[in-house]
Amino acid sequence: MTNCALQWTACILAASAGIVAVNAYAEGPYGEVRFGVADIDPQMATGVSGAFPGSSAEAELTFAQGTGFGLEAGMREVLGTPLRASVNMDTFRYEFESAELVTAVGADGEPPVLATVNRDQVIASNLNFDARILLVSANVYYEVELGDFKGYLGGGYGQAFIGDADGEFGPLGHVGMTYEMEPFGEVGLRITRFASGGPTHTATDAQFEAFSFNAVTISLGMDF
Repeated sequence: MTNCALQWTACILAASAGIVAVNAYAEGPYGEVRFGVADIDPQMATGVSGAFPGSSAEAELTFAQGTGFGLEAGMREVLGTPLRASVNMDTFRYEFESAELVTAVGADGEPPVLATVNRDQVIASNLNFDARILLVSANVYYEVELGDFKGYLGGGYGQAFIGDADGEFGPLGHVGMTYEMEPFGEVGLRITRFASGGPTHTATDAQFEAFSFNAVTISLGMDF
């Protein structure tokens, strides 16, 4: 079994054990589905010689806004408190937009130059920096009743499985609000921040300094 498969299995087993443990001390289960967008932060990459036309030792990559989908399962009022705990699975797809070459090597011994490489140039070089993120995480939220609304703050920890790159662990932060729509459940709006160490791009061996994104999602949830 590969390391990725082992990590995936460990995440599922740990999440399952957590839900079973919390279930004995919580009010009841709930489920949620989310749709939204994610803004990938510009990423600095080193060791990318040969990855772009003109060659480069270092580059800053930018990405277009991505779309996302998520599922959440958890328990409310853990230990009789305003806390709820959940296991989340979110996926976001994003596209490479352009790269600013910080230290490009000039031709015929010319001095280094700065250059911008666009998406079409990278595709013409048979390279692909587009990717899909699968983020599996465990989270805890503190809810505040505001009439038919509930506001909440939350945090968690998870692993992002990044297409064409290594998986990375990192913390999450959440702020959001939900509105009760009996008997259909609730709708909500959430802002999420995820940050981790930098993965290695498998096709070029480029090393990213960090990986992070902000996501804004609309949710539909229901208690069971």
